[in-house]
Amino acid sequence: MQVELNKYTDEINKSKYSVHELLTLASIVELEGKNLSDREKIAGVFYNRLNDGMDLGSCVTTYYAVGKVMGKDELYNSDISKVNPYNTRASGMAGKLPVGPISNPGAESIKVVMQPKETKYYYFLNDTSGKLYFSVTIDEHDNKISKLTKEGKF
Repeated sequence: MQVELNKYTDEINKSKYSVHELLTLASIVELEGKNLSDREKIAGVFYNRLNDGMDLGSCVTTYYAVGKVMGKDELYNSDISKVNPYNTRASGMAGKLPVGPISNPGAESIKVVMQPKETKYYYFLNDTSGKLYFSVTIDEHDNKISKLTKEGKF
């Protein structure tokens, strides 16, 4: 891990986040994205949300927080609203990261968190095939959810 982090000494020193926080964010990006392009955009979404004092709203942190298995177990409203220091969808998590990593981030996820690309997006979602959709506004996001639900893809 230290060998990987040594590549980003300048970025770490300039960041308002600690190494622990950056690795926590990278761990979330790792589980949310399937490839470099998606991870770049996801990291951008999360930085936009953090910078604007929003919660991350990450499903993977909710699964981790309530001890359920992604792709196997269903999340319920009671899971989403459960206050837990890992659940970024719970109340009180606006502008905050979980207390620690939820997975072991790979080099690609570390890179996109250490060297984030700017994006205009604030929201994303996966359809049932794993395809990601990015949105700028909550209305656009909600409309995509409705459309995908009607198509049986959400």
